[in-house]
Formats: sequence, C-alpha cells, structure tokens
Amino acid sequence: MDTITQGLLGAATAQCGFRQKIGRDATWAAFFAGVLPDVDIFFAPIAHWLGQSQPMDGLRYHRGLTHSLVAIPVLALLTAGLWWALRRWWLRRNWVSHRGTVRFGWLYACCFVAVATHGLLDACTSYGTQLLWPFSADRLAWDCVPIIDLIYTPILILTLLLCYVARKLRRRKPARAARISLAIGILGMALSTGYLVAGRVCHDIAKYRGMEKVGDRRIVSAEAYPMVGSIFLWRVVVQTPGDWYVLRVHLFGDRDRVETSRAAKRRPIPPEVTRARETEAYKLFNWFAGGQLRAVVHEEGETTIVEFHDMRYAWRTASPDGLWFLRFQFTPGGVTPVDISRPGSSRGREKMIEERWRDLWNP
Repeated sequence: MDTITQGLLGAATAQCGFRQKIGRDATWAAFFAGVLPDVDIFFAPIAHWLGQSQPMDGLRYHRGLTHSLVAIPVLALLTAGLWWALRRWWLRRNWVSHRGTVRFGWLYACCFVAVATHGLLDACTSYGTQLLWPFSADRLAWDCVPIIDLIYTPILILTLLLCYVARKLRRRKPARAARISLAIGILGMALSTGYLVAGRVCHDIAKYRGMEKVGDRRIVSAEAYPMVGSIFLWRVVVQTPGDWYVLRVHLFGDRDRVETSRAAKRRPIPPEVTRARETEAYKLFNWFAGGQLRAVVHEEGETTIVEFHDMRYAWRTASPDGLWFLRFQFTPGGVTPVDISRPGSSRGREKMIEERWRDLWNP
C-alpha cells in the first residue's frame, strides 16, 4: 500500500505491548521500520547513476529484495541498531543516565514485527510482491485491498490517536494507561486485519458476480481487482477464448446495474504481436502484470503500433484500456520497444479521477 499507511501499520503494531515496555521510542522506531522496505524505489536511480540501468528497472526492483521474508531480520536489525545508536548518542550528549533504558532485544523485536507487516500488507494488494525471493520470483497478489484505501488507513490513524489520548488522560496512573492503550492497540490491529479478510471475501463475491454476468461463455480466466478507495468497488476482468470483458461491480449496488464494457475482440494474432511477445521487455512486463495483458494493434502510416495493456488497473472502472501499457513500434527498419506509457492527457486524467470518485460513492 502507500508508504504512509505502511508506517502507520508499523506504529500500530508497537501499541500491542512494545510501546508499554519500551516507551515512545517504540512507536517511532516501528513507524520507520514499517516504511524501510520501500527504500527499493531508489534502486533504479542508483543503477542509472552507476551506469548499470536497464529498461523498466522500476518494475524490476520495486517490491523485490527488501519486501521478501528473508529480508525481515536484516532490515529489523538495521532499523533497531541505528535507532539504538542514535538514542544512546542523544543520552550521552544531554548527560542523561542510561539506567532504566530498555534492552536492545525488545527494540529489535518491535522493529521485526513492524518490518514483517510491510511485505504482507503489500501482498494483499493487486500490484504483486516477491515475498519468497530469492527462492521464487513469483509476485504474490491476494487482491484484498486497494493501494490507497479510505477505510483501512483511518482505522490505523484512529488506533494511534486513541492510544495517545488514553496515555494523556491517565498519565497519573501509568499502569492503567498502559493496560488501556494495550487493549486499544490489540483492538485496532484486530479491526485492520478483519478489514483485509473482509476484502478477500468481497473479492470472491465480486468475481462470482462478474463471471455470472458473462453468461454461458467459456471462461479462460477471471480476476477481480479492488479499485482505489475501498473494498466495495471492483474491476472484474474476464477472459474468454475470443474476448476480454471488463465489468464494474459495486457490492452495495443492485446486481442488475453491474456495467459491462464493450468487449475487446480477439482477432487472429498479428505477427507483430508474436514478435513483441518474444522480447525481454514484454516478458518483464508480463511477469509484472501477472499475465493480465491485452494486446491492441493499430496502424499509423507505415508504422504498426502494438500495445499491451495491464488489465489490472484503469482510470475508469469498466474500461478495457489499462492505466499503463507497454508500447512497441514496428517499422520497415525493425521493432522499437517504448517504455511504459499512460493513456490520455493530464486534463483527461483529471476528469477520469473525478469520475472515479463519483463511481466510488454511487452504487
């Protein structure tokens, strides 16, 4: 999910016993530990600076090494060690006694749990996360929750806020404040986890409704993806032997109002599409998109344009056009892959965002 939510989740885990044992350092250390795996967004610029960059490095590196399960103890040690060193430096600088400070083991455990939540939460989205790297390069995506959620993130904010208020109101009775904040922390984590489970249930309902709408056609594959905002609006992509169907499913809407986009017809595969699929650029993008790529071919003079749309995401819920696509140009001189593109002008995208907002609140 978004980086801020990842940090909030890490801070929320600290309220489940670590904050009561360590003190306020637990919340801040856990916040930064929850954010740390996203450091991989800098890998592509670093590779470019070192002269080792390749096309689409952003897709190659993000949600890879630092998001894997094997990286958890290393990143936790890095965060806890840095925080521990800075804390001791600050105490020495201000002539404060080290007596009474918490043991390093508790701080490491706090950071360990916070880091562990990052990859697991990212795997709950549709973007895909290499949790099992280096043993497997598969991008796990459980399609439970959108990347930005207007319900999940406020649950975490409210949990942290209530814990803070409880400590302030009961500061003269620290033992009682600790018990209350612990109960609030556990309840907040239970609610946030329950929301993710509910997202997976909503996924299955939306997928079934979408498949039902396609009718008796033979279905090759069917997937449901949560749209930005909440787990109640879904984009269902159904592939049949001859067509792609994209449907809008709002779980609070009347089932008869499920919208079906115009099917994107599959004609005999042009040779340009076959050639494009043999390139490394296509293989990387197909791996990133989990195989959910729809080919679009059109002519521009003597140039043949082939686009592969990532069907998981779109500006409009029921649009067959992906939010981004890989574009190839075939000319008499050869083939040129063009980096990831986004359809439409900036003004057009603003209108699409407005439509998406209305779509979210209108079942």
